[in-house]
Amino acid sequence: MEDASTTLPDEWADLSNTLDEIAKNGPPKNTVKFDFIADGIREFKSWKLRIACFFDGNLIICTHGFYKKQSKTPKGELDRAKTMRNAYLEAQKRGNINHVLPKYS
Repeated sequence: MEDASTTLPDEWADLSNTLDEIAKNGPPKNTVKFDFIADGIREFKSWKLRIACFFDGNLIICTHGFYKKQSKTPKGELDRAKTMRNAYLEAQKRGNINHVLPKYS
């Protein structure tokens, strides 16, 4: 995702706006912008640009971003999101997760 703002600037701006709206209003109902992939994993979408995520109560935990180049989410990207979710849940069980609320001005 490091190069997304320069490689796909319009899609990055759209995705950034979606994330800002979600921070203010919660997950969108619009499946064009936010949809279920599989096994509790969802994705934020803007054309080919995606951010995989999952829920932890009221929190949305983003795992990673990727470019989607085909109609179906690549298995490797789904597996990566599941692996990161499992690592998060294991760290949470061990008490190694601390949520810090952002300071808004």
